[in-house]
Amino acid sequence: MDHSGRHGELLLARARNRYGARRGFPRESRTRGEVVTQNGFSLDLNLCTGCEACVVACTIENQLPWGTSWRSVDGFNTRHLPQAPTYHLSLACNHCADAPCESNCPALAYDKDPDTGAVLLDPERCIGCKYCTWACPYDAPHYDSTAGIVSKCTFCQHRQVEGLQPACVAQCPTGALGFSEIGTLPGVEDVPGFPRTPANPAIRFVPSRSSSPCEAAAAVHPHSILPALPQRASSKTSFRSEAPLWAFSLTCSFLVGASTTSAGREWLPGPVFLLLAILAASASTLHLGRKERAWRAILNWRRSWLSREILLFTAFAGLGTVEFMRWMPVAWGGWLVAVAGLCTLFAIDKVYSVTATPGLDWHSARTLGTGLMLAGVIAQSPWLFGVVAALKAASYVARKYQFRRRGVAWRPAVSLVRLVAGLAVPLTLILGGVENTLLLAWMAVAVGEIVDRAEFYLELEISTPARQIQRDLAA
Repeated sequence: MDHSGRHGELLLARARNRYGARRGFPRESRTRGEVVTQNGFSLDLNLCTGCEACVVACTIENQLPWGTSWRSVDGFNTRHLPQAPTYHLSLACNHCADAPCESNCPALAYDKDPDTGAVLLDPERCIGCKYCTWACPYDAPHYDSTAGIVSKCTFCQHRQVEGLQPACVAQCPTGALGFSEIGTLPGVEDVPGFPRTPANPAIRFVPSRSSSPCEAAAAVHPHSILPALPQRASSKTSFRSEAPLWAFSLTCSFLVGASTTSAGREWLPGPVFLLLAILAASASTLHLGRKERAWRAILNWRRSWLSREILLFTAFAGLGTVEFMRWMPVAWGGWLVAVAGLCTLFAIDKVYSVTATPGLDWHSARTLGTGLMLAGVIAQSPWLFGVVAALKAASYVARKYQFRRRGVAWRPAVSLVRLVAGLAVPLTLILGGVENTLLLAWMAVAVGEIVDRAEFYLELEISTPARQIQRDLAA
C-alpha cells in the first residue's frame, strides 16, 4: 500500500477513535442549543510573521501528508502597497456558532461538541460530496481524495481533553496565536482579508498597529519554517470537475421541459423518460467520494438545499414516470408533474447560493430558465421560447459587459457560440415553422446551454480568505 493509502486509513481510524460516531456524535442526546462552552482562537496581527510553524505543527500532530495541513497562512498586502497595512492571517476552522458547513451538509456529518464548541466531522457519515467546502467561507474543510471524504481541523480535541492547547497555538514561536473561551479573548471580530459572514466564527483579532511588521515579530521571517508548502488552488470548481453535476442539471432541465407541456408528454416515450431519469440520478452520484453512502444525502432536508434537490428530483422522476407511462389515475397528473419538475429546477439553482457569487440569482445558466426554454422548443412556441431566450440573452450580455469593464476575460468567441447557436438558431427554426426541425432546435439549445453551464462553473466565486484579501485590497 502506498503512502496516500495508508494516510486514508489512518485518517479514518484516528477520527473514529478520537471523535467518531460512536463516542463523539450522540446526536439524538442533545441539540445545538445545548453547547455549554465555546472556545476559540485569537490572532495578534502584530506578532504573526507568517513563518508557518503553526502549519507544520498541525501537519505533524494530525499525521497528515507533507504539504497538507488544516491550517494555512495568507499574506495581506504581500506587494507592500503603501496605502494598506501588511500582515499575515493564520487561519484554520473557526468552529463557528452557526457553522455553514454543518447547516448545509446533506448527510448530517457535522456536529458541535457541547464542551468546547468544536465543529466536528464524523468520517463515517461523510459522503464526500464536497458541498461543505463550498459553504465554508474560511476554506476549512479539505477533500481527501484517498479516503473519499472531507477532513478538517478538530480543534485538537484530544489535546483539550488532556488540558493542552491546540498544537498550532502551542508551537507558535511569537505567541501570535492564542486559545481560550471566546468570551475572554481580546481583540475584534473582523479585519480586512477575513471573510465577513453571519456564521459567528470563534476567532478574535488584535488589529495591526501600523502598515509595516513590528520589531518584535522580526525575529522570525515569513515562510522560514515551511518554504516549500504549495499554494492552494484559487478555484474549487471547473467544468471538468463538475461534469457529473452539469450532466445531471441539463438532463433534468430537458425532462422538466418535456413534462411542462402536453406536447412534450406526447412526444417523449415513457421508457425514455424513465431511462433518462435513471441516468441523471446515476450521474449525480459520480462526484461522491463514498458512493455507497449516497442514501445519506437526503437526511438534512430541513436545512440543506442539496438534500431538498435530491428529494424533489426523486418525487419528480417518480411522478413523471407514472405520467409518461400513461399510468396516472387523475387528469391533473400532468400539472402535478410539471410543478414537481419546476420546483426541482428551483432547488438545483438554490444549491449554488452557498457560494455567494455576485449576480448568481440572475445568471443566464440557471436551470429553471433552461427548462422553460426547452419547453418552448418542444411545444414549438415562439412566445415561450422567445421570452425566456430574451431574458437569458440580456443576463448573459450584461454579465459579459461587466467582465469587460472590470478587465476580466470575457471570451468573445465563446460568447458568440452561446448567443448564436444556443438562442438565435433555435428561435429562427421555431419561427420558420419548418417541419422535422425539433431535434435540430433542441441540439442547438443544448450546445448553448453547455457553453453557458461551463462558464457558470468557471465564474463561481466560492468565498475563501485568499479571495477576500483580493477583494479588500481592490477596494
